[in-house]
Amino acid sequence: MDKGNGLARVREPNAESEQKILSEVSHELGNFFHKLYYWAEYLGDREPAKEGDVTAGEMLQGTIKGLQDFLKTVLDYLVPVELNIVRMTADDLLNSLVGKLATRLCSTPLDVNRPEVLGSVGILVDPARISHALEITVSQIGHQVGDASRIEVAIGTAIGEGRQGIEIRVAIKHPAGDSALFRSTEASVEWALAEKLFHLHGGNISQHVGGGEERGVGIFLPATG
Repeated sequence: MDKGNGLARVREPNAESEQKILSEVSHELGNFFHKLYYWAEYLGDREPAKEGDVTAGEMLQGTIKGLQDFLKTVLDYLVPVELNIVRMTADDLLNSLVGKLATRLCSTPLDVNRPEVLGSVGILVDPARISHALEITVSQIGHQVGDASRIEVAIGTAIGEGRQGIEIRVAIKHPAGDSALFRSTEASVEWALAEKLFHLHGGNISQHVGGGEERGVGIFLPATG
């Protein structure tokens, strides 16, 4: 990948990084179960018709839903993945990402730089897995978008691990919310899953921070003939 675009290379997952993720998983599960026990005890001590039961019930349901989603992400990260590879074009990938961004961030201005010469470049992907990776990417971007933000998406050629490929760059202008560098454990596990899925396709995903006025994400995937 070009060094001049400010995007850091993502290293291949190793035993140390996986152990760190598992440690964070264990801690987060403890937090979830603590909340479950607290709200279950709270509801058990109250009369069903008394004021406040609906709020407590909603809190319990939200906690359980959060636990369910978190466990699914953990399992997706830990379970070995088999890819069903098909050929797509760079334009197909770009359209998928832009569509997900437009759906989630419908009120945020979105500019796309789409050189026609790159549209037919081929990539080999598992459509379901790469879609999941893009959904995580869009979710992480969404947490950093505010009322004054706008999104710029560009696609270009790049070199990664000695291979020619394509790179999609998503820039968040005037970001808001949490920086990508200070995410929750749940978001960290999601990001690790996205890294894993892109890595399985021979590519990577990386982040960059351009001062306080810009943050961004870069996605690299090798091209095929």
